[in-house]
Amino acid sequence: MKKKYIVFGLVIIVALLAAATTPKKDDFTRWIKTQVKKEADNVIVSWGIDFLGDKLDGLIQSTTTCSNYVVFTVCETKFTDKNKIKALGVFNNFLSLH
Repeated sequence: MKKKYIVFGLVIIVALLAAATTPKKDDFTRWIKTQVKKEADNVIVSWGIDFLGDKLDGLIQSTTTCSNYVVFTVCETKFTDKNKIKALGVFNNFLSLH
């Protein structure tokens, strides 16, 4: 019986931590820019992303939808019908879902 309470308590603690550290849309915008830089592995692309700054942030924000499920978030950015990025956000991190 005591084990059940311990397990239940741990589940509650993990759920509270997950809820407190669910990433936001701004975090997703920063994550996308970092991912594009990594995947391109090109100085010119990195420079372009840095140069565009707030304008690129606005474009990403306007094409992004995020669904918050308390303990995690699912965000998706659609640049075109075929070109989209989807990720699961949990514990202040994003995991790609494509």
